[in-house]
Amino acid sequence: FPRRANIVTAADTVSIPGVRNIVQMLGAIPLANTIEGTRQFLAAMHRRLERGQAVMIYPEAHIWPYYTKIRPFKDSSFRYPVQYQCPVICFTNTYQKRKHSKKPQIVTYVDGPFYPDAKLRGKEQKADLRNRVYEQMKERSSRNTLVLATYIKKGDV
Repeated sequence: FPRRANIVTAADTVSIPGVRNIVQMLGAIPLANTIEGTRQFLAAMHRRLERGQAVMIYPEAHIWPYYTKIRPFKDSSFRYPVQYQCPVICFTNTYQKRKHSKKPQIVTYVDGPFYPDAKLRGKEQKADLRNRVYEQMKERSSRNTLVLATYIKKGDV
């Protein structure tokens, strides 16, 4: 402590010329759009992990405020922990009803570390790591005592 936390972001976050440097100084690591950019992205990821910095990846890709379930996500985000043999720590926010307020209490559960299973091969390691994290997050999300927002798929109305 203190350790710098970096966040993998979409390339859009650094597309505005005046804001680009500030966003990167705050810890954004933009995903690449080109082969050369991918090399630079992986080099930046490697440098940060070698320095002992945390790299945050949101596998769900989008934030749905006050959503109380865990949306399915792919195992592609777990490529980096497998590649660099790093642990994964997951955060799950739950919303709890308060006695004397309408504003929910947010309780964040921190679980892990989850390590890649060395007995498995690369793709199997990714899938296994994703499944263990996903199941833990689902278990924690079941502790919500309040539903503030309901999301309905556009075609289901």
